[in-house]
Amino acid sequence: MGKRPLKVVIKDIPVDHDTGEIKKCLKKHGFIIGKVTRLIQFRMRQPLPFFLVEVGKSEISSKPERILRFKNLNHVSISVDPYRGRNKTIQCFKCNRFNHTAELCNMTTDV
Repeated sequence: MGKRPLKVVIKDIPVDHDTGEIKKCLKKHGFIIGKVTRLIQFRMRQPLPFFLVEVGKSEISSKPERILRFKNLNHVSISVDPYRGRNKTIQCFKCNRFNHTAELCNMTTDV
C-alpha cells in the first residue's frame, strides 16, 4: 500500500461482528485491506455498529472506490460512506495558539 489508503465507514453491522471476519470478506472481494477498526462512543466507551476500514490503492487491485457501492457484507445489509474525519481545529495547550500541538510548539517557557 504505497499510496494513501481510502478510508470508509461501514454502517449497520451488528456490534458482536468480528473485525477479522470483515477483513477476510472484503479481501475475498478483491480489496487490499490495511486496517479494520470498530468505532466506539467517545463518552460512554460503548461499541457502535460502525467500522472504519482502510482500503489500499494499488495497480493490481480492483478500484477501491467500488467499496462505496457495497450493500451486503456476510449476508448483512450495510451502508458504506466515505470517512469525514474530525473537523475540529487543533490548539496548543502550551501557548493556546491554533494549528499546532504542544509537542510541536516552539514557545520557550521562562521559569
